[in-house]
Amino acid sequence: MTKDTSRSGKSGRLGHKSLQGGQDVTVDPFLAEELLRRLGKEAEYARYDGEGHSPLYWSYANQVDFCNRVIAWFDMYLKAVPKH
Repeated sequence: MTKDTSRSGKSGRLGHKSLQGGQDVTVDPFLAEELLRRLGKEAEYARYDGEGHSPLYWSYANQVDFCNRVIAWFDMYLKAVPKH
């Protein structure tokens, strides 16, 4: 299960995204949440409750969700725009 939050405000050229395991002992989830709050920019944050630091060891469903979010970010911000 994931917890999603969004922060509104001015956004730069690239959107901010943070995906993190809720049981991460390497980077405490509080730090990611605080960083996004201090940025004061639009951001997407997803915390995967019960998961650790590395998505390699997450449940299959959370790995799929994580990958889909990363691909969507690449599509939105880095995909080449066709020239006419």
